[in-house]
Amino acid sequence: MNYAPLLMTLFLCAMSAFLAARKGYQPLIWFFCAGLIGLVVLVCLPYANLPDQTPEERARLRRSGNLIGLIIAGVAVAVFLMRLSSMR
Repeated sequence: MNYAPLLMTLFLCAMSAFLAARKGYQPLIWFFCAGLIGLVVLVCLPYANLPDQTPEERARLRRSGNLIGLIIAGVAVAVFLMRLSSMR
């Protein structure tokens, strides 16, 4: 069995989680964001933890960024489950 695709996906998921934490977003949400797709979206999001931002602005950025992550993660999990059920 070829484990390279699985290892690459796990690496991309871990990178997404790491970048999310650095940018002020929820790392666990972004871990499940479809690897490369989530990473690209996350790179495009603004930082939500800069010192010159007001607390309200930080909260707004975190909410919107994490919501985007939840939507991507939900779609990724749904696609995974559909593919898994079609293999039976």
